[in-house]
Amino acid sequence: ERVNRIVQLDGEDLREVKELNAGDIGAIIGLKNIRTGYTLTSFGVDTSEPNAKTHVHYLPFSRFQPPVFYCSVEADSGSDSSALEAKLHEMMIEDPSLDMEDDQETGQTLLKGMGELHLEIVTNRLIKDHKIGLRIGAMRVAYRETIQGSQEKHTCASHTIRGAESHGCVSLRIEANPEPVQDPEHSVVVEVADGVEKTLKHRVGDRLGSSCVENAKEGIVNALKCG
Repeated sequence: ERVNRIVQLDGEDLREVKELNAGDIGAIIGLKNIRTGYTLTSFGVDTSEPNAKTHVHYLPFSRFQPPVFYCSVEADSGSDSSALEAKLHEMMIEDPSLDMEDDQETGQTLLKGMGELHLEIVTNRLIKDHKIGLRIGAMRVAYRETIQGSQEKHTCASHTIRGAESHGCVSLRIEANPEPVQDPEHSVVVEVADGVEKTLKHRVGDRLGSSCVENAKEGIVNALKCG
């Protein structure tokens, strides 16, 4: 990183200096990639190079505690929405304990922080300092159903494709897995009954038969993941 100026802070006064010593309160102007929590050092800088004193090395810091308090934020208009996203990203650079997430299940934009007071200060800054129209609410919980027993269902459907009538039937049996799930991403197991894929390939061809089975499995998995 290249340093443009080093200043010592004395209240509202800025006094340009050549170096900062232990106990000094100062600021470095011109840094582009530095974030809150980084450690700056001149160790390893070749002092024989011209302008060597205007360069520093930095060590990233990533051990911030995860957020513990959530709330939803919603902009009043489209223009406010763009400004909200831009300002939140700026504030997240200043404050790494602040985070934002779009919840795909509820459609909410969630603001995450270290507590109610933390998020209250952030939202007040957005509304009063940056003049962004904002609605603040509680985080919604997406409740899901689960399988407790077993159920079997048989259904048929027919469609006209290019003037020809096509028919299809599916038999589905759903039951809970008696074994504990170690990996939630692979918690849904779909098993195809013996002979089904072979029969389909015989009737509609290898390519279409495999496609029918894969599409059915994908539909089942997606439905079970959403509850």
